[in-house]
Amino acid sequence: MSDEEIRKTNESSDIFNEMPEFIASVPSIASGFALTDSNSPRYKSFSAIRKRFGEFLHQASVALLGQGDENTVDAVQMLIRSCRTYLFEYGDSRDDHSSQRDRYVEEISLSRQYAKQKMWPRAIFVRRARLYHAARLHWNSLERYKGPLEDAIIDDMMEWSMWHYATVRAQSQSLLESMTFRYDGVRRRCYPRLYSNLVKGTEDDRMKGALYTLNSSAFAKCAMGEPTLVKDFIKTMFNCQWNEKPSIQDCVSTMTENCMSSLVEPNYIVFSVDHPPTAISVATLQELVPRSLADPKLVSKCEANRKKRIQSYNDAVAETIRNVLEVANDPATHWRYEIAAIRILRTLIRRDQCIGAPQLQYFLEQTAADHPSMRYYAQRAVMKATRYLKLRAHNNGIKDLALSRHPTKVACFTRVVTEEMGWRFAAWAPELTTRYWAEIGSEHDEVRAYIADALVVFQKIHWRPRPSVPVAEVFVRECRTRPTSDDIMGIDSGWHMKQFMQLVDRLPKMRETRLTGARAPRSPYDRTLTTIIKWLSQSLYDINASSVFQYLLPLLPELFKAAELQDSDELAGRSQMLLVTMCGVTPPLSLVPRLLETIFETVRHSTSWRIRLNTLPILQVCYFRNVPLIEDEMVIRIQDVLSERLNDEVVEVREMAATTLSGILRCSPRRSILILKERFARRASNITLPKRNAPSYPTKLRQLHAAILGVTALIDAFPYSVPHWLPELIGDVLSRHAYDPIPISSSVRKCATKFKETHSDTWHEDSLKFDEEQMSALTTLLAGSSYYA
Repeated sequence: MSDEEIRKTNESSDIFNEMPEFIASVPSIASGFALTDSNSPRYKSFSAIRKRFGEFLHQASVALLGQGDENTVDAVQMLIRSCRTYLFEYGDSRDDHSSQRDRYVEEISLSRQYAKQKMWPRAIFVRRARLYHAARLHWNSLERYKGPLEDAIIDDMMEWSMWHYATVRAQSQSLLESMTFRYDGVRRRCYPRLYSNLVKGTEDDRMKGALYTLNSSAFAKCAMGEPTLVKDFIKTMFNCQWNEKPSIQDCVSTMTENCMSSLVEPNYIVFSVDHPPTAISVATLQELVPRSLADPKLVSKCEANRKKRIQSYNDAVAETIRNVLEVANDPATHWRYEIAAIRILRTLIRRDQCIGAPQLQYFLEQTAADHPSMRYYAQRAVMKATRYLKLRAHNNGIKDLALSRHPTKVACFTRVVTEEMGWRFAAWAPELTTRYWAEIGSEHDEVRAYIADALVVFQKIHWRPRPSVPVAEVFVRECRTRPTSDDIMGIDSGWHMKQFMQLVDRLPKMRETRLTGARAPRSPYDRTLTTIIKWLSQSLYDINASSVFQYLLPLLPELFKAAELQDSDELAGRSQMLLVTMCGVTPPLSLVPRLLETIFETVRHSTSWRIRLNTLPILQVCYFRNVPLIEDEMVIRIQDVLSERLNDEVVEVREMAATTLSGILRCSPRRSILILKERFARRASNITLPKRNAPSYPTKLRQLHAAILGVTALIDAFPYSVPHWLPELIGDVLSRHAYDPIPISSSVRKCATKFKETHSDTWHEDSLKFDEEQMSALTTLLAGSSYYA
């Protein structure tokens, strides 16, 4: 665009309350255009043709809008596509840049023969040249001049976006949204007309079209993010109550929900804070800038405009609060709009200004409202207002109010400093560590998140390897030669261990006094354990992940219990995720037995069957991930624990123990498998079920089911092979219990069906290992008994 076009565009820019001197523009770059001289006859001729085409589109739009016949739908869609071509195509297709980029990357991948390749085929350089040219065309098309003709086409698209055919509305709304990214000032021109089509008496189709247009991110989020626009936007939104049509109200609800995240708390006090370092930086910059470039008048003009802009923001916020309060206090307001009103009022509670009496009174009244959502937002609004009142009452001036002694600000500032300084922050870490552990159960979610991040950083900056001499060569040699029991990597440094163990000792008592129901997530137990889990979860993804196990082992019992909480989805989910993530990290060799022993203790002695049920898969994953580190004696111990759980009182736990045992047997020594085979077969043959009314019947049924589950675990452990002893288990053990009471019979048939499915591809070979009697027994298990048998 030329300087004159830029000046005209800035007068109607979508950047509100800003000086034209501070509205940037994209400078054009040479792109190999055939016509560059605007005074040449050919340039004027082609410009006239383009203008004539635009005028034709506008005239056609006016004519079609006047007809209103359904037979014109195809013509209107062709018109909108033509308008898109007129407005966006610039020397090439608007998608050419992205397609050229994708093709270039694809051809580079196909032509690369080795890393850091410098020599390429000629086709690669031709493709690169085309990509660079497309990039230049794309750059020049980022900003387009919006003159009177473009304004007329924008008005036409506004009308089509509110037409009575939904397909046409959607197509024109998409074009309008795309125009906001190329033409500055589209929003400013569209808002008044959109608002005027939401007033009482507007046709449903036009109102729905206006709502859908406003709901796009290009319009709604811009309006909610600009204080001088939000007052009209919210006022118009609340005025939509008059139309009771459900589809219209659904549009309003969707738009309200999408826009609420863009409405932020207003706070402009930062401009009133004297910050010496900033003043020093400004003075230094002024010394570096040549005096010929300095413009004191422009600086003064900018400062005056800034004051004017902030005043307009404050006035707009105050007017918005008055308008929303008026709607909220109106008895005729629908409850959906009341909820939206109280959410807006809660957001507009300001840190830098006292809350008004009418606004606070409304919050207090709604704390006892009949609707639960109204009570919820009102109570949190009162909490926010009183927190800010306390903050203002105890600050030492405007600077303290702006920077705040709020824990969130302190924690945020500390995180920035630690990330910048790294290990150099170690000298200040002990004092902050003590303070953070005291606030680990803070009521503020953001504070707890910052504390979790800080604990990760503090542990990392204090992590030191322990070679005899701090030299890289010595460190590498000693890693290779020293015994594995020596902690040369400093994994067991335990920087937080003292405070951590004190907290672990307190957790059981905190769990006993834990709140229940909807208030449970706000309990000190939930807040504290959530922070610990965030810290450990982040550490497991770091380079010193193995050091986390010294903290995880004492915490495992609490994690297993927290994973089963029914009234705190967040804590339960985070606990389960931490347990799963833990299984993916290799622990220190010395801690593997302790890790397994802790899991054994939970599996064997937990009073909750759900905990026992969900701990068994954790044991299986731990085993798979650490097979090379587990000694044969510990493998036998794992098998014994699982065999014991096959006799659990709860059927679900018994079946999960069988599934876990089956998986572990696939990676176990063959000698232990044969021992288990003899054990389970002997138990199954030695147990005889008494009559159902006998006192010992439940115990005997459970014991027999445990033996059968052990047999099925052995069979399931070989899904693609048939050991020499397996046909005997099927023919002599399982077949005898095919008609036993449930759950024994169901386990037998499930095992037989699964065996046939997994061996179907090689059954022509596997079937040869069965004798006639064993094959008949397997067929009976799969098909049931014959009527004529």
